[in-house]
Amino acid sequence: MSERKKVVHIPTADLMITSMCNFNCTYCFEEKKKQINMKFEDFEPFLSAGGTMKMFVFGGEPLINSEFLTDLKRYVNRRSDTPRFVRQKLSESAKVIITNGYLIDKRLDEILENDLILQVSVDGPKHVHDANRVLKNGEGTHEHIMKNITDVCLKHGIKWSMHGVINRKTLKHFKDVSIWHFETIRELKGTGEAIQQMGKNVFQIVFEEEWTDDDVDLLLEQMHETVLYWLKHKELSQEEKHAVIKNFLSRRGGKCGAGWGLLAVDSNFDIFPCHRQADNSDFDVEEMKMTSLYEPENVKNFKTYNTFYYIGVINKFLYGHKYFNNEYRNDPFYWINWCPSTNAFTAGNYNPYYVSSKYIQMFMELSSFIHHIFNYYKIPRDKNGNTR
Repeated sequence: MSERKKVVHIPTADLMITSMCNFNCTYCFEEKKKQINMKFEDFEPFLSAGGTMKMFVFGGEPLINSEFLTDLKRYVNRRSDTPRFVRQKLSESAKVIITNGYLIDKRLDEILENDLILQVSVDGPKHVHDANRVLKNGEGTHEHIMKNITDVCLKHGIKWSMHGVINRKTLKHFKDVSIWHFETIRELKGTGEAIQQMGKNVFQIVFEEEWTDDDVDLLLEQMHETVLYWLKHKELSQEEKHAVIKNFLSRRGGKCGAGWGLLAVDSNFDIFPCHRQADNSDFDVEEMKMTSLYEPENVKNFKTYNTFYYIGVINKFLYGHKYFNNEYRNDPFYWINWCPSTNAFTAGNYNPYYVSSKYIQMFMELSSFIHHIFNYYKIPRDKNGNTR
């Protein structure tokens, strides 16, 4: 295949190396996706042209296309004409993949050869996880995934973390999910790591669904019961109790660069502001598409691109509460991760600025609740009002 010179240059490529998946998750937003594997030989000209220096590897289920990851590593290693720091950045970023964890034992050789770092999707304890994350035949997947973590990852020194989802169906189990994540990480990685992970985006709530007042009340109730669990924990010191509660209540996700620092590339090499617009059942894919990887002269849909750019760069509206003007705005409460793509779903009109009234109510109540939890249980803060 001849090398193509014209490519769209992307600071960070959100690379969907396959649209195939072995699961049939109930909350999947890609239920009508096409079954395509990206071929590395077709992607290589993009790298040869210096199209990007950093990638996030997504799917579908990326381990289905593990051959791509092997070819990528071999390509990076043999490109002696590429500056060393570029090769290192490409290699390091391509190591981290988001996987459902079911194929870890089947792809062990490739995982070890490519020194992959796995973010495994686990929604909590078995009864919660298996309510949503099932195989095509409806069979639960929790037992096999956890066996892969404990019997494969730990045995072979594979680096791994867990990340799960809570939707309206499993909201009543929020306490169970929170405690399960904490205690599982504590058992496998130690108390210190478990406390740290509770301050990160170890699980997230799906907001595409229509929430009610009862749902908001249930969330607050479940959060309070989780705090009480840690306060009564017999194996944690007072300092550790305060640390895990502080991390849990002021947890943050990462900053999203959708549409400006990061662009999604699907298995057809089409480009979108975010991977949630590619192969998505709720979006008109052609309308959301910006161009194709090898067609920089045919970029279209600047309106969508500019909208995401303004949200992230100009308004700095992502993952914060700049527009939620309330008395707690100076406290470090970023518990809810506001996502423009999620809100584009909820709006029904592709408007990523849309924030539903229920979402705003939930944010206000949650901010107030967290503020009072800190005060009532005397969780320490420093002189600037931040938690310690």
